[in-house]
Amino acid sequence: MKTEAKGISRTAQQRGDTTFLTQTMSRLQDRSLLDCFAMHLEEKSIMGYDHANEVDHFSRTYPHFVYDVDTGQICSVNRKNETQCPDSKSGYLSSEVTDALKKHEPGMKKFEIYNEVILRDNSRLRASPNYTNLGPWYDYVNVSWERDTNGVVETYLLPAKCICFFRKDCQQTGDKEILALVHTVDHRSVGKVSGRIDTLLTRNYRMQYDSKGQPVTHVVPVASIDSAIRCFPHNQSNRLFNSNSPGITYLLPRNHWAYMWMAMNEALIESNSIHPGKARNRKMNSLCSNNWLESVRERYKRFLNCSADKADS
Repeated sequence: MKTEAKGISRTAQQRGDTTFLTQTMSRLQDRSLLDCFAMHLEEKSIMGYDHANEVDHFSRTYPHFVYDVDTGQICSVNRKNETQCPDSKSGYLSSEVTDALKKHEPGMKKFEIYNEVILRDNSRLRASPNYTNLGPWYDYVNVSWERDTNGVVETYLLPAKCICFFRKDCQQTGDKEILALVHTVDHRSVGKVSGRIDTLLTRNYRMQYDSKGQPVTHVVPVASIDSAIRCFPHNQSNRLFNSNSPGITYLLPRNHWAYMWMAMNEALIESNSIHPGKARNRKMNSLCSNNWLESVRERYKRFLNCSADKADS
């Protein structure tokens, strides 16, 4: 890696540390990405590749639960398609889940509910009341949403908690679409959670509840889920929904960390220098300064946007 970095750095512009380091790190990342992709293609050619795995699909053939809306009956289903009443091994579906399903899909009379899906990149998402007899497991994900800003449609990601997955007939195509019931965060709560401070790598949110303390849920296509993310509830609870302690901490994905380090490095050089390339003699700026942290976040967003534009082109 050191030898590769030396070779790549020879092509970077020698116009100060900021330009040199930014170009070198960007080209190292590009080289690493291309090498990983080349290895992936080589593995596919050697081992063979099933193109069916490029789409989202359930992890097993039969559902984990079947919910009949007319009778209100819930059955658990094993891998042999044998049904029985839910027990401690299968876990139980709460009334909050079934009520949310009826609310969002009033036309459906029968729900085949799954605890696990496999995304197009072969990563797994779980939403199980008792996953492999180890207790409840509900993954957090980034869901892609759209908003209209001054006539321009923008796409943004917002954390959410997976509650369950189910299949629905798509009227437009006639195919079956995989949907997810998710509990979203309140996008207005970021940075405003009492007793918590956002850092460069973490964000704090409150899960969204209405005025009656009921969870605000949405049904979204699994195709709109970007990826699983790492979130930590501020207070652990065995309850699926906990309106008394709705706070969570969201850790930025690891593939974003490099952009944050680049932003920090650039902000440090600028804030601790009077002129580019000239060190200051005074006391260094505090890394806890709100203005400095905000400048790092703005640079991080700029690096991230540049990377996204480069990928699109």
